[in-house]
Amino acid sequence: MSDIITKYSIKLRELLKDSEARLKSVSAKIAESAEDARDVAAEQLEVLEKNAEKAQASLKTARDDVANWLDDPEEKVKAWMHERDVARLEARAKRAERYAEAASEVAKASMESAEMATLQAKLARMDAEAAKGGA
Repeated sequence: MSDIITKYSIKLRELLKDSEARLKSVSAKIAESAEDARDVAAEQLEVLEKNAEKAQASLKTARDDVANWLDDPEEKVKAWMHERDVARLEARAKRAERYAEAASEVAKASMESAEMATLQAKLARMDAEAAKGGA
């Protein structure tokens, strides 16, 4: 069991690190070149939007899996363990693992959505600042 926990902990940490690295990279590029800042942020936003479009089908499946996953009542599980019904217990474990994988996909999509929102906010702030400077 700890192998599964470790696997998904590592996966989620990697997703967070990747997201943070992308945002830091865009921020550094914006700081380097103020005149190209809007283009840099817009380009990264476009990449994220394309990735989101590509992931829609698998994300829908993942969200459906998360919504449809129902854990078996504790009494049933205890009975299966008492009866040593390995087939049912194995099937339950596989469903739980698919649920964990689906939940990770939903988390990844949520992080990418947060990245897009962050970049959209940056672009909106840049527009507001540009308008102040041009007034």
